[in-house]
Amino acid sequence: MSDAIAICNLPILRLMVNRASRVYCISGQVLNRLDRVLPSSKLRLTSTGVDPSVFFNMKRKRKKQIIQIGQLMWYKGHKYLIEAMPKILSAEPDYKLIIVGRGKLRQEINNLINKKKLNNSVEMIPNLNHDELRKLYNESMLLIMPSLFEGLPKVLLEAYACGLPAVITDACNAENISNDKGIIVKKKSSNALAKSIIEILGDKLMWEKYSANCLDIIKTHDWKIIGNNICDDYKSLFKN
Repeated sequence: MSDAIAICNLPILRLMVNRASRVYCISGQVLNRLDRVLPSSKLRLTSTGVDPSVFFNMKRKRKKQIIQIGQLMWYKGHKYLIEAMPKILSAEPDYKLIIVGRGKLRQEINNLINKKKLNNSVEMIPNLNHDELRKLYNESMLLIMPSLFEGLPKVLLEAYACGLPAVITDACNAENISNDKGIIVKKKSSNALAKSIIEILGDKLMWEKYSANCLDIIKTHDWKIIGNNICDDYKSLFKN
């Protein structure tokens, strides 16, 4: 998404959006940026969604693992989570971090894991298909998103649909959907990540409450609902 916003400065993309009758934005941050160069009447705030037939609570036994999923890029903030791991392990020594994704920072991230002597506690695996992701969401205790920038993360919606709580940064644009489903912390803070992860892992009642609340995401972010709303709005353009 950061690349998409950056490219908005290119003449060809600006020409395209200027000609568009409607531009759908998946977060308030994206909308506010485009509002500087486009008439407000063209912009609509929408969302990404989740398919509940693919991502759902399988009611599996959870393992002592936390996960981060996404491209191995600078704005995903991997280093802040890795730097938080020694503190997390001091409180929860049996836990493991699984990092899922591909990207040009793989070697840099792996070097940091080695430097922190976390080889036995951090595993890196490549991208997974939907079935594998659903299984991972359902076997894990927390999704961690230490991002420095996001639109509205699809991964977060998928995790919630599987009953998986999250610890995310305030750069994820997910405050309005994360109440009592996860904890939001300041970005670029390994200490804040560690504190919140330890808090929720150490409080069984909190985790169970958040996990149950996560399933409510389907009420508002089912792809069918979002798709129908966009379709209705698009059809309204032909009535004017």
